[in-house]
Amino acid sequence: MKYIVMITIILLFGLNGCGGGGGSSSGNGGTGLDVTSNGPAEIEMQEGKTYTVYPGDKIVKTTDNAEVTIVHIDGHPESSVTLIAGDAKIIRK
Repeated sequence: MKYIVMITIILLFGLNGCGGGGGSSSGNGGTGLDVTSNGPAEIEMQEGKTYTVYPGDKIVKTTDNAEVTIVHIDGHPESSVTLIAGDAKIIRK
């Protein structure tokens, strides 16, 4: 299990996926999402808060000391991500 978490973190921080399609919403609707009609939604992560991520979403470190915990259950498409230290953001496809 430890290796799965480490591999997932490496994949999330080390590889760049291809870009996703743009959203059609022009506002964030109070969700904390930065949504534009020309690109994906971005969520600035808050330390200690757990977020749900889905296939195609990316986590991007915005500081070198960023650390996250990822919990994934086999057979489920989503994972839970918690920012432990530093700054990071989630980019929704």
